[in-house]
Amino acid sequence: MYQGNIYRNDDIGFAKTIISDYPLSLIVSKDSEEFFSSHIPLVWKETASKSIQLVGHLDNNNSQLLGLNGADVLAVFSGPDSYISPSDYVTQQLPTWNYIRLHAYGTAAVTSPGVEILKDIDDLAAQLECGSKPWRLDHSLPHLRNLSSMITRLVITVRKFEGRFKLSQEKAEKDRRAALKRLLMERDAKKNANIKRIALSNT
Repeated sequence: MYQGNIYRNDDIGFAKTIISDYPLSLIVSKDSEEFFSSHIPLVWKETASKSIQLVGHLDNNNSQLLGLNGADVLAVFSGPDSYISPSDYVTQQLPTWNYIRLHAYGTAAVTSPGVEILKDIDDLAAQLECGSKPWRLDHSLPHLRNLSSMITRLVITVRKFEGRFKLSQEKAEKDRRAALKRLLMERDAKKNANIKRIALSNT
């Protein structure tokens, strides 16, 4: 991915933040003839040896599964993005588009672990559920356990991350903060705090 030095961010901590807040990824792979892609939420995990894995699942009918085991893959994560109008800035500027994108490159492994795959789904739900009574998966329900036979586990062992965090870093602080305000509109408080931390750390 073209990053541009001023927008480049390969920090592992920020990568984890983006994946945790925006887990839906675009998984891209290629065989000898064509590209394949799927939209899959992934959960960040660290192994005992400190390697980073991204874990999710695919429908058994997904043709991308063919040849995916052992293949090189790209997972693209999309953080917030927004058109920034010249009227959003304090000084005179041209219109632009601010955004956060993260690419993870790695090797895929696929397995059919049976009902154990429900643990992955439970982990994803625990990460995203909110409120006073968050939903948790009841592993004892037969019809839910039966669903495990319809999906395949995907584990991506990450080789490297590339981040492009285009957040008006090249502009004066008052314009940078004005652009950040536009980017954060209608975002929830937790994600706003994380994105603000990322934006202001890139000054």
